[in-house]
Amino acid sequence: MSDNNQTPDYQEILDKYAADLQTPPKIIPDIPEVPETLETPETLIPESIPAPEPELAISEPIIPPETIVPPEPIISPETINKVEAVPEIIPTVSPELPPTPPMPEFTPEPQFESTLPPEINPEAPKKENNFFKYLFFISLIIFLGVLIAVVLSFINSQKSQPSSTATPTSSISPTSAPGSVCEINDQKYAIDETFTADDGCNTCTCNSDLTIACTEKTCDITPTKSAIKPQPTKISEKINKNFMCGTYSAERDNNTYPPRPAFGQAPLLVKLSGSAGVDSSTSLAGIQWDYEGNGNWDSKITESRSNYIYLKDGKYTPKFRAKGINGFFGPTCTYPYEIIVDSTKTPAFQNDIIAVDKINLEYTISKSKQNYQFTGAESVLNDRSVDIYVPGFSVSARKSFTAIRFKNTYDHTIGIYEVGNDLNEGTSASYHLFIDKNKPNGVYEVKNQLTYTTSNGTVTTDGPIISYKITVTD
Repeated sequence: MSDNNQTPDYQEILDKYAADLQTPPKIIPDIPEVPETLETPETLIPESIPAPEPELAISEPIIPPETIVPPEPIISPETINKVEAVPEIIPTVSPELPPTPPMPEFTPEPQFESTLPPEINPEAPKKENNFFKYLFFISLIIFLGVLIAVVLSFINSQKSQPSSTATPTSSISPTSAPGSVCEINDQKYAIDETFTADDGCNTCTCNSDLTIACTEKTCDITPTKSAIKPQPTKISEKINKNFMCGTYSAERDNNTYPPRPAFGQAPLLVKLSGSAGVDSSTSLAGIQWDYEGNGNWDSKITESRSNYIYLKDGKYTPKFRAKGINGFFGPTCTYPYEIIVDSTKTPAFQNDIIAVDKINLEYTISKSKQNYQFTGAESVLNDRSVDIYVPGFSVSARKSFTAIRFKNTYDHTIGIYEVGNDLNEGTSASYHLFIDKNKPNGVYEVKNQLTYTTSNGTVTTDGPIISYKITVTD
C-alpha cells in the first residue's frame, strides 16, 4: 500500500518539475534587476573586460538540469525534498542566466572609446610646436635677407666713393654757403666762377643753382705735342673793334665807378661789375671775365655783375670783354680796381659780417702843402680849396646789405668825411679823414663809434671805435 501511494506522488512531482521547466520564460520580467548593477560606470568597465568568466558561470548551472532529467526508479523522500528545493533554486537562477550572455554585447564600449580622445588629444600640441618652428624659420630668413642687403649696400657705397686722383665730374653736389656760393673741398666759388679742377687740366664752373659742372677731359701726366693745342674758343673768336669798354667818372654828382671790391684773407669773395658795350650792328649778349688777369678767360658769358672767390694771396687786376649776340667779342677791358688778397695781415676788426682794416689812425697835415695825391675814384678829393683830405680806413662787407654809419654828430671842420655807405657782400668802402684849413695849428684827437646792420639791415649793432689823431701845421 505504501508503495502504491508513493508512486503517484513521484509522478506529480515530475510533472510539476516538467511544467516548471517549460514556464521559465515567464519570469523574464525579473531581468531588469541585473542591469541595475551594469548601468553604473564603475561596473561596466570591469565587466566588459572579463566577459568570458560569466559564460563559464552560466554554463555550470545549466548542466544539473540535464543530469536530473532522466528518471530514477527509486527516489527516497529525502531526495524528493531535495528535488523540490531544486526547482525553487533553478527558476531564480535559470531566468537570470539566459539574458546575461547578451549583456556583455550591450556594454557601452563606444562610450569608453569616446571618452579617450578628449583625454589624450595628442595632435593639438604638435600643431602649436609646428607654428613656432615655422615662425622661427621665417624670422631667420628675413634676418639673413636684411643682413645681406646691408652688406651689399656698404660694399656698393665703398665702390662709389671717388679716389683723390679721379677726374671731377658734373655729379659734384656742393653745399650752399652764405651769399649763394658753391663750396667744395673747403673752398668757396662764386656763381659763374670758373676754377681749375684737382687734376690740373679740367675746369669747373659754379652754376646759378649752386651745382658745380666740370669738364671730363682725359689728363696726361706728361703731355705730348699732340696734347698741346690751342683751345677751340680762341680759334673761333671773332673780334669787333667797334665794341667798346666803359669809361668811369669820379665827379661828385656823376660817379660811374663800380663798388670797390672786398679785401681780406683767402678765400675772399669779391663782387665785380664790368662796363662794356657793343655797336649798333648787334645787341649785348653778356660779359666774359678773366678774373686773375692772366690772359685766360675763366667764365662763360654772364651779366655785367659777377662774383668770384680768390683762393690764393696776391694782387689781381681782372679783365673783361663784351660779347654780342652775333658771336663777336669786343676789346679787352681792365677793371678799375686792384684786388688784394693778403692772408698775412689780420684786419684790426672782423667778424662774419664786416672787416675793418684800421681803427687807430695818426696823421700830420700841412696847410701849405699837398699832403696826398688821390687817383681813380678818389681823385675828386684832390685840390680842395677848403678842406685837406688824407686816407682813412676801409670796411669790407661779408653779408648782403650792411649799412655802415657813425654815431658822432657830423663836424664840418674835422672828422670822417663820408657819413656812411650801404654795402653788399663782396664789396667795400673807403673812408677819409679831413680837416678845415682854417683850423688852428695843433693836435686834434677824436673817437667815433662805427655801427653796422645785421639781419638784412634791420638790426643795428655797435662796431669798433675809430680813433684818429691829426696834427695840423703850417
